[in-house]
Amino acid sequence: MIAKIKYRYSPQSNTAQRLQFWFPGDRPGQLVRNSRVVPSPDKQYDNDSGKLLCFDLAKGNSLEIAIEVDTFPTFSNDKEILASTMQQIIKDAADSLVGSGYRLSGEIGAWPGSASLMFAHAVVEAARGSGLHADVVLGHLLHSPPIPHAWCRLSTPQGIFDCDPWLYFTIQVSPDYWVSHGLAPYPEDYLTGHEGMRIAWTVAHRSNLQQLCLNDDGAAKNIETSYPPSWPAAVWGSEKGLDSPPGSELKVFLRGDYPFSGILEGLRLIAFAGLLFVALGVSNAGGWPLFAYIGYFALLVRNRGGAWLRLFLRNTARRKAFEIAFFHLAFFVIVAGWDTVLPQTVFVLTWIFNQAYAAWLQRP
Repeated sequence: MIAKIKYRYSPQSNTAQRLQFWFPGDRPGQLVRNSRVVPSPDKQYDNDSGKLLCFDLAKGNSLEIAIEVDTFPTFSNDKEILASTMQQIIKDAADSLVGSGYRLSGEIGAWPGSASLMFAHAVVEAARGSGLHADVVLGHLLHSPPIPHAWCRLSTPQGIFDCDPWLYFTIQVSPDYWVSHGLAPYPEDYLTGHEGMRIAWTVAHRSNLQQLCLNDDGAAKNIETSYPPSWPAAVWGSEKGLDSPPGSELKVFLRGDYPFSGILEGLRLIAFAGLLFVALGVSNAGGWPLFAYIGYFALLVRNRGGAWLRLFLRNTARRKAFEIAFFHLAFFVIVAGWDTVLPQTVFVLTWIFNQAYAAWLQRP
């Protein structure tokens, strides 16, 4: 997957500003191909967390950064060896959070990404308590719009790897979380890796989320608040959590690694328009609504059939696979005008399946 990331910061202040920006580097799961930074930084710090760029923005100037990144999965070959260790560490961290009254789904009204950040910090502390070196990774999941996210980076005798405790739990509850991208990772994959649909900005060592972009005399320059506007360090470190600084904008454009993705999205729009027209009686069944759906379904199977099959073959995700199948059966019944089967029947069958499956799971 190739992600084109654009960041723009237009200061709302009428004074010159000093700011810092954590520039992403090459790391497991991502390879930075091209980049453009305007204006050029006047100071730069390099370490194993990436680059910290420092800027002096004159009155009325903006910061514009464009990055092209190759993203790919980083599932470890040693996950069987590490699974039991990581499961225990994550369990200890989860028990600690729940015991302190924190909900793993996040607090109501909390800022975006707060649950993943809190969980990542808890797992890092539990890992350090077990004698492992661990740090928090700050980044975004490559949705549209991108979602602030945090996970862990651990050093073990088997090597350095990423661990995403928040998605480890999320995929167990919502196994179809990534199906729209043709992916269906197992929850255990997140113990020693991730799916690749993300960008990491920096590894949050305790020492690197400071105000490093200072004047030569060590004093902050034209900083009206306690922390200078930057991305993502100040966003993560400020009292407002992950809120972007006023005047900032982050955009992500994805180019999928499956063929005809643009055509698929176009056919999806036409097919759902046909479904709506037929359901409202504006258009007759068959004809263009049926052909649009057939084309859409054919490309859907080509691009996401493998992900659906992985759901079906996984016992804990089979329910989601059947729900998707029942939905498309109902879709076909409506646009094809299949009078021998009512759409209501299909939806009733879906409900019966869900109830029967739930009862099966609750059996003694």
